[in-house]
Amino acid sequence: MGLSVAGIGGIALLGWFLGSWAFTAIRADYIPMAPNTALLFLLLGAGMATLNRELQWSDWSARLAASFVIALAFLRFLEYTTPIRVDVDRWIFMFPSEHPELAPVGRMAFFTALTFLLSGLGLLRLTCSVERRSPPWAAAFAIITLLIGLVFALGYLYGSPLLYGGTTIPMALNTSIAFVLLGLGLLTMISGREAAERRRVREALLEAHQTLERQVRERTKELATSNRVLQAEIDERERAEEALRVSEKQYRTLVSEIHDGLFVVDAQGVITFANRSLAKI
Repeated sequence: MGLSVAGIGGIALLGWFLGSWAFTAIRADYIPMAPNTALLFLLLGAGMATLNRELQWSDWSARLAASFVIALAFLRFLEYTTPIRVDVDRWIFMFPSEHPELAPVGRMAFFTALTFLLSGLGLLRLTCSVERRSPPWAAAFAIITLLIGLVFALGYLYGSPLLYGGTTIPMALNTSIAFVLLGLGLLTMISGREAAERRRVREALLEAHQTLERQVRERTKELATSNRVLQAEIDERERAEEALRVSEKQYRTLVSEIHDGLFVVDAQGVITFANRSLAKI
């Protein structure tokens, strides 16, 4: 979309340099795209096109283009809404101006300046976004840009262009088409970021799940090993206790025999043991 928008702006700007009405206005009875409008489309389209590429300078170039568009459109918007007159349309280009049906040719229209403000802010927000997800109002700006361009394009399509026949500068047909493409391009970029963010979240969740499963398996192995060691210790303790019980039983038996027994010293001084019960017999 970005290259298409830049192409429309570049063709219109070339038409001003060549003096070709077909390049600037499509038809002779339509108002042409203003030179500044063509330049801003060229910048915004190029900024959108570079923003989609994995280049280190792409964010900065798109940010610079969006900032220039916002500044120029804002100055033109101020000329419409305040007494301020800076003649921004003559700052860069000095093409001869005409006034068919009282509307000046070669000057940016009010709705064009307003739509450039919105689309420029939307693109700037995308380039300056720290988080991966785009803010909701960036999508709102893209939708408004698309709708404004679509309304004016439909006016041309149905043979009743808006704002013709008065002193207010109407939006050119190629300008409205470029805004439609610009809005669609911004929405595509936003939806692409949203899809990439969802994919990233899914991958992060999958990785976390796999890590958790691996940790559970490792912990299960550790618990099984500990259980085996503990069981071995229990078995060893039981054997030791059994041996102790046998030893105690033998000791009690020996003590009992000693208590029931009798020591006898013969003439030679030899001590012998005789059981009392046997002695009674």
